[in-house]
Amino acid sequence: MSKLFKLKEWLTVPDAAKHLSVLFGEEVNEADVLRLALDGHLILSINFLNFTYARLGYIVSSYQEVKNKKSTNGIRGYFPFLDSNKNNFHSEKLFFIYSDRPGSIKGLWDLPMIGGEKRNVEYEYQTLIGGPEVKNYFFDICLIKDLQGQIYSLLACDGDNDLVK
Repeated sequence: MSKLFKLKEWLTVPDAAKHLSVLFGEEVNEADVLRLALDGHLILSINFLNFTYARLGYIVSSYQEVKNKKSTNGIRGYFPFLDSNKNNFHSEKLFFIYSDRPGSIKGLWDLPMIGGEKRNVEYEYQTLIGGPEVKNYFFDICLIKDLQGQIYSLLACDGDNDLVK
């Protein structure tokens, strides 16, 4: 392990591939790093160099919970997650609910890989391996997580947001 690596707070995807190649003693490429993240073996992060907007919220597991929280906690809104198997957003499985106004954020954030951020990483992975096209949907929210584990939704998550690069 190099002295320089020990000083770095985070690695780019290409640097992570090089580091894993040394650790594993075999070739690891950028697509492998993305696949490891998609499969839950690595955590990908994003570094916002400029301010962007996000909204603090949390995830509930049914529409009934959304209705209960709306009536008791002053929830301002919610977003259903896409069912990735059906490309259908009327899933009764997961919802992101929020009560706060959007705020500006900056710096290093983790990608929890449960919303549109996972679809963006899958898109990049399929592009690298020459796989099938992965569609991004404008209503598929991208989530980020802070160091305390709180979940935020980005206010814009589309093909113009390069979450992986």
